[in-house]
Amino acid sequence: MRIALLSPYPERILSAASILDTVIVNPPGLTPDKIDFIISFGHRSIIPAETLEPYGERAINIHISLLPWNKGADPNFCSWYDNTPKGVSIHVLSKGLDTGDLLFQRKMEWTDPNATLRTTYADLMNEADKLFASAWPILRKGEGPRFMQPKGGSYHRSTDKADIWATLPLGFDTTVLEISRLKH
Repeated sequence: MRIALLSPYPERILSAASILDTVIVNPPGLTPDKIDFIISFGHRSIIPAETLEPYGERAINIHISLLPWNKGADPNFCSWYDNTPKGVSIHVLSKGLDTGDLLFQRKMEWTDPNATLRTTYADLMNEADKLFASAWPILRKGEGPRFMQPKGGSYHRSTDKADIWATLPLGFDTTVLEISRLKH
């Protein structure tokens, strides 16, 4: 199988996807005659609906939020700021941003009062790696669960946190406890 891996950090999941398949990292074109499966992980561009259409469930995204919460940008920060559920999701790519049917999810919780945006981001990324590694054998065969995202949730743009971010002298080293207190 020929897989297009669209990611700024392909090494995170490359080993799980390349065991049985040929993985092409960030290829210039996505067409069914060249690519059999699309995996997006941290990809910052929206893939046009007409490009995705022939792929169906063979175009997935790995997102570091518990969808439908925190679609879009900065899901880790936003989950703490808005006090929403946290976790990682694998979903079908669709024309909407992070709106496709869910395939796999894992909820996460933290109890460490010293956890920071940096450490929780690392935890989410590691959990996304593990979730993909366990789900990939099922996904590549076109098997497994598929369910609609629940109604509701939230969506954020990169600009949503700009004013708040400017007030955080420690940036990514700000504790998540402090982030959760900002809005409340």
